[in-house]
Amino acid sequence: MKLETLKRSTTMEHVLEVIRNAILDGTFSPGSQLKQSVIAQELQVSQGLVREALNRMIEEGLVLRYPYRGMFVTELTERDVEEIYCLRSTLERLALRLALPHFSRPEVLETAERLSAEVTRAARMESPDAAALADLAFHRYLIGLSGNSRLIKAWDAITSQAKYLLRNLYAVEPDAEAVDHTDWVAQLRAGDLQALEAFVEEQMQRTQAKILDLWPILSEHSPKAAS
Repeated sequence: MKLETLKRSTTMEHVLEVIRNAILDGTFSPGSQLKQSVIAQELQVSQGLVREALNRMIEEGLVLRYPYRGMFVTELTERDVEEIYCLRSTLERLALRLALPHFSRPEVLETAERLSAEVTRAARMESPDAAALADLAFHRYLIGLSGNSRLIKAWDAITSQAKYLLRNLYAVEPDAEAVDHTDWVAQLRAGDLQALEAFVEEQMQRTQAKILDLWPILSEHSPKAAS
């Protein structure tokens, strides 16, 4: 195991970011045990900071705690994929319904177009991390336009798991999602709520189906080998 060594003055957020990235990029593989003392020594920080970061990742769904055994990296299942994309579809359709008045504003559409272009650019770089981040940044922008703090919080809660799935998908198929985001902007510009909601549902079902079709590969895929 090799983690980025941090300064002793670091914060829990820094520790959280390093461990989260280590899970997402495969340094900590699904099902592996996360030993606080070992991680603390590797990062040269206190076990308290590591414990706090791991507890946060339990909330994010990336880590599981088993009584008398310790903490382990979550192993996502096909059922998890279905639940994540069902929830994403529901939340994003509601968010767009609430945000619909904003899509008549040129600056909003310009931002959506810029974020869409970032997804395409990142996918063409064949960087799974960058592509997944750009993908979710586009959707997070739309979620934020809803103005509903509880909806935003619910979407943020599944971001880490969604990133894990998208990162592996982009690693196997670099162009898997990029073209879709151009279509998203076209739908936003049209401003037809019924068509927009149907589009979101279709896109989420399509991505879910692609992930499940590739699941034997994705579940065994080594992110580090594709980086």
